[in-house]
Amino acid sequence: MATFLASTGWRAGEDEAGPSEFASLTGVLGAGFFNMNPEAVQVEVLIATDIACTVRIQAAAKEGLIRQRTAEKAVQRVIDYLQTLGAQPP
Repeated sequence: MATFLASTGWRAGEDEAGPSEFASLTGVLGAGFFNMNPEAVQVEVLIATDIACTVRIQAAAKEGLIRQRTAEKAVQRVIDYLQTLGAQPP
């Protein structure tokens, strides 16, 4: 996941991301028109076993007058990436 965040945007450090009680990664991705709208994405691992894990994906974006639903698209991009790793959505 860190590779995905680093390759499509940038990964936030722990001091930038804020505290979390779960193992998490936070970063900023580009989305919207030509990926020009920055959006914050946080992925937290809630439960992990030897064969699977449950994650929570949150995203937030500042949008102007035209709603582009960039936060929803960011979550979908992360889900798509995780599926390429063999993960299945609930």
